[in-house]
Amino acid sequence: MRPYQLNYSEFIPIIINAIKDLNNKSEGIGKEYIELTYPVESGVVFEDFTIAGINRNGNLTNKYSEATMFNIISQNNRIASTGRIRLNKSVLNGAAMPNPGDYIIPMLGPMDSIAVYSVSDFRVSFNEYKSAIGKVLNIDQNYIFVSIKVG
Repeated sequence: MRPYQLNYSEFIPIIINAIKDLNNKSEGIGKEYIELTYPVESGVVFEDFTIAGINRNGNLTNKYSEATMFNIISQNNRIASTGRIRLNKSVLNGAAMPNPGDYIIPMLGPMDSIAVYSVSDFRVSFNEYKSAIGKVLNIDQNYIFVSIKVG
């Protein structure tokens, strides 16, 4: 196995539990997204509902330059892999507030951090679309609700 490949069999119980959560949604206790757990680089701490990078070793990183892909941290260093999830507005780091339908795209933030910007559905380039984390569904006072883009 190459070092950057993940052993997906480790994630099967997590996916099954997430599906159970989705099935229990009607009882008001479920999640609207499926989570995968990744190991975290030593000393790295993430706030819930912010952006994380995944490096070539399959570990979560908070450094833009080390990330080969990006996604949203749900809780306890779990990555939302599909579905609808909230994103803390703090990740905008001064960028303009997105509108529903905009794509959320990772960018280099201060001191090699990961920030995001948004691009409307009508102006998104192919490269921006490929690197987009997801699409804005709606916005409330604290969060941007995003549909995770798969692939």
